[in-house]
Amino acid sequence: MSFKFPTSGTTASTPTVGSTFGVGTKVWEWDGTVFNLLPRGLTGATGSTGDTGSAGSTGSTGDTGSTGSTGSTGDTGATGATGSTGDTGAVGATGATGAVGATGATGAVGATGATGPVDEFVASFNGATGAVEGVNTFNGATGNIEGVNTFNGATGNIEGVNSFNGLTGAVLGVANGVATFTISASSAIATGQKTDSLHRFPYDGTLTNIDVKVNGSGGFTAGAIIAGPDFGNPATSSVTGGTLGIEGTTGSSTILNNTSVTAGGFMFFDVITNASGSTQAQMFVSYDRR
Repeated sequence: MSFKFPTSGTTASTPTVGSTFGVGTKVWEWDGTVFNLLPRGLTGATGSTGDTGSAGSTGSTGDTGSTGSTGSTGDTGATGATGSTGDTGAVGATGATGAVGATGATGAVGATGATGPVDEFVASFNGATGAVEGVNTFNGATGNIEGVNTFNGATGNIEGVNSFNGLTGAVLGVANGVATFTISASSAIATGQKTDSLHRFPYDGTLTNIDVKVNGSGGFTAGAIIAGPDFGNPATSSVTGGTLGIEGTTGSSTILNNTSVTAGGFMFFDVITNASGSTQAQMFVSYDRR
């Protein structure tokens, strides 16, 4: 059997004096220089455990090699030359101008008409003298428009009118105002004073006519009532302007009870009888300024 004594060449493995080394039944002891074989049967004292050698220092880290320099960027290649522009095509020739048509012959001048009245006896519309259906001047000195001396002047007549917008006169037969009343119901209109619809007179007036229209025939009587001074109940102290009874659906009358109405006064429609069962009724009272 072969064996090998502990190596004494390094500090970490050098035995201490008195340490032993055994192989089989034989034991050797280190005297500091060599291992001596101990007599058989004798066991040497166990030497103390040698100190653990200190750990060797860690070797220093080698320097990091320097980074190689970045190679330079290659030059950009030159831009190729721009190709030349092609030639512009020739402009086409302008077409020939068409011939101008011949000027037509000038028509013969018509004969001058004889001087005479214009529009049925009109010598001057706005001049000195003449007539427009009997008119000497429309807005001038004197003349007539169906009996008119002046339209907007001093005196004259328009079908009996002395002045339309002048000094004095009257528009005869022409109503200065019309009071209109309308009553509608889902069934036959109940009789009684209908003061829910009033007409106010803007000036002193004279009642001239009453017209009535309903949607049912068989008898209907309407009253044109001049209201009293109590606005809360206009029927109080009221005066009958006129009444009109009709059998058909329309009627008209110039016969009145009281014709004078003071400016600021009111009038209302009174359904006196409704035998026709009408559900719609209208009354129109015409009046003149006085």
